[in-house]
Amino acid sequence: MRHGGNHHRTLRSRTTTGLVGVVGVLALILSACGDPDGEAGAAESPVVEEEAPEEEPAPEPPAEDAEDEEPAPPPEDEEPAPEEAGEEAPEEPEAAERCQIAIGDGEPMDADAYDALVMPINGSLEELVYAMDAALTDLEEGGDGPSLETELEQQAQTWEDLVEPVQGSTPPDGAEDWHDSLLESWELVCEAIEDGIAGSAEGDDERFEAFVDALRDFPGLVNHLHANAACGPFEDC
Repeated sequence: MRHGGNHHRTLRSRTTTGLVGVVGVLALILSACGDPDGEAGAAESPVVEEEAPEEEPAPEPPAEDAEDEEPAPPPEDEEPAPEEAGEEAPEEPEAAERCQIAIGDGEPMDADAYDALVMPINGSLEELVYAMDAALTDLEEGGDGPSLETELEQQAQTWEDLVEPVQGSTPPDGAEDWHDSLLESWELVCEAIEDGIAGSAEGDDERFEAFVDALRDFPGLVNHLHANAACGPFEDC
C-alpha cells in the first residue's frame, strides 16, 4: 500500500512538473512572439515617422517705391514706336527744303544748251503763277477753300515736273551768279504754293497772307520770272 501511494504521488508530481514545463514553454513562446492585447505588446513603443521639416519661404526682396522702378528695356531687335520711346514722330521737311533745287559741280553745260533748257521752264513757271493768281481770285469772288487747295496741290506737282531737268545741272562758265538768281526765283514759286496749301488746308492765316503777298505785292513772283527772261545769263542789263 505504501509503495503504491508513493508511486501515485511520484506520478502526480511528474505530471504536475510536466504541465508546469509546458506552461513555461508556452509563456516563453508568447513572450517571444508578443501578445498584441497583452502588456508585452503595450510595452513596445510604436515607431513614429518623423515628418520632414517644412521649408521656410525665401525672404522677399524689399519693395521699392514705384518711382524708383524703371521699365525693362525693349528687346534689341525691336525698335519701339515713337510713342513708346517718348520721341515725337519726324516732322515733314520745311517748305524751303522741299523747294530746294540742287546745283551740280560737274562739267559746265554748253551755253546754248543751257539757254534752251532753262528759258522754256522759266516761261512755264510764269504761266503757273498766273494760274495760281486766278485760283485765288476765284476764291475771293465766292469760290470755296478746298477747290483752291486742290488746285495748289496740282500746281505743286507741276512745279516739281518742270524743274526736274535742272536738278543737279552745272551752269556754263560765267553764268553762275545768274543761275543762282534764276533758281532762287523758281524756289519762291514753290514756297508760295506751299504757303497757299497750308493757309487753305490748315487755316494758317500768316502763311496764307504770305501766299497772297507773293502774288500781289511788288515785286512779286511774276516780276522775278519776267526779269529772268528780260536779261539773260550773258547779257549786260
